[in-house]
Amino acid sequence: MARIQLYIAQSLDGYIADSEGGVEWLEAFQSEGGNGEEHGYADFLAGVRAVAMGSVTYTQLLSWDIEWPYPGLPAWVFTHRDLPVAKGADIRFARGPVEEAVAEMERATEGNIWLVGGGALVKQFVDARLLDELILFVVPVLLGAGIPLFQGTAPARATLTGSKQHPSGLVELRYTLPRY
Repeated sequence: MARIQLYIAQSLDGYIADSEGGVEWLEAFQSEGGNGEEHGYADFLAGVRAVAMGSVTYTQLLSWDIEWPYPGLPAWVFTHRDLPVAKGADIRFARGPVEEAVAEMERATEGNIWLVGGGALVKQFVDARLLDELILFVVPVLLGAGIPLFQGTAPARATLTGSKQHPSGLVELRYTLPRY
């Protein structure tokens, strides 16, 4: 069975994006921001065999003037809308319950599945007890408002498996969540 991992950054006050859905506040903490630190991203990505994301996250990626950031990985996009397929990407649109899509993902790939975001999809995975690991980067920024990471999820008990303070000021927290 694949491990489903959420690898995501949030502000100190719990937001994954500002009120307009922007993530520019993260730029100062990226490796391109000057400090050269990549926060273990390359090692994490090396173990990923598929990605899952909501339609808002997907359309945001499409709006940026960048190449598809997950080449060679199948991507499941959870949506009820008709959306374009990103150039050079293996996109599979999931329109049913997350349980059905996860079963399809686990049949189609061996290895870890990265739940890229966003908050509404995270809620569905937590509520369905399908998230195995949470790798959370707490960014030392207070946004005051925005899109919260956890949007009214069902109660779940997480077990802390590790923590690390990065020179950039980010704190990495790793938790496991039990599947029921």
